[in-house]
Amino acid sequence: MKAGISTNSSDRFFPDPTNLMKCFTLPTHNKEVIKLDFYDKTDKLIYHLDSLIRTIPDDRIIYIRYDIGVVTDYTGLAIGYFDGWKTYDRDRKMRQPIIKVPIAVAISRFEGDETPIFHLEEFILELKERFEIGMVTCDQFASRQLLQNLKREGINSSYLSVDRTDTAYVYTKTLANNGLLYMPDNYILKKEMADLRRVGTKIDHSATGSKDISDAVSGMIFSLYQDIDHAGQISNKQKVNTYSNFMRERAQSPADNFQEMVNNLF
Repeated sequence: MKAGISTNSSDRFFPDPTNLMKCFTLPTHNKEVIKLDFYDKTDKLIYHLDSLIRTIPDDRIIYIRYDIGVVTDYTGLAIGYFDGWKTYDRDRKMRQPIIKVPIAVAISRFEGDETPIFHLEEFILELKERFEIGMVTCDQFASRQLLQNLKREGINSSYLSVDRTDTAYVYTKTLANNGLLYMPDNYILKKEMADLRRVGTKIDHSATGSKDISDAVSGMIFSLYQDIDHAGQISNKQKVNTYSNFMRERAQSPADNFQEMVNNLF
């Protein structure tokens, strides 16, 4: 048992989840399952996650993943960013990225409603106002219209499956075992990841389990890895803001200096 989670099974993707459990070190200030009101346009996802969004450095390029469940499953949401390199030799030629995932939650709806896709899209557009978004990925089901809308808004977005092969999960497992992955202390996510099974060349959940959030996390991590050269840069939005602030201060400087000179005369 690890943190109250059973770990006995020969087909488990994480046969020994000790290193995995060490990754769940980030705080979680929100509910593990966020329920959105389909009909209430003021029930914004950003309100539910505001405290965690504030923990993301402004200069980071963020990566976002939805695994959308419309009627039965939860919608998994994960947001993460590159946080540095761990090097393994003096020449810095052998290195692996450190990835932080401050947001990993499940999104639900009220009984009889469907998941409000409008709310999911609106959330990303609101994040765009503050951060540079490297990529938004979704699974195929129910995501085509969302991806089209995001592309029209100039946001990099694409379809990415974590079900057809084990590639995304294998990379996630590598980071976890090497202590390079930081995730929120979310019990549902812990249980999902510890309960993952290998089924041939795929990674699946148990007959009674789920992997809505873990799919979102592994998909986001793999999309970030595929874009690692960009992910490791300083956000262009932050560069623009810094330059704008500098020019504004520079423009104000002469007047301030003159006023200071006048004050000193009297």
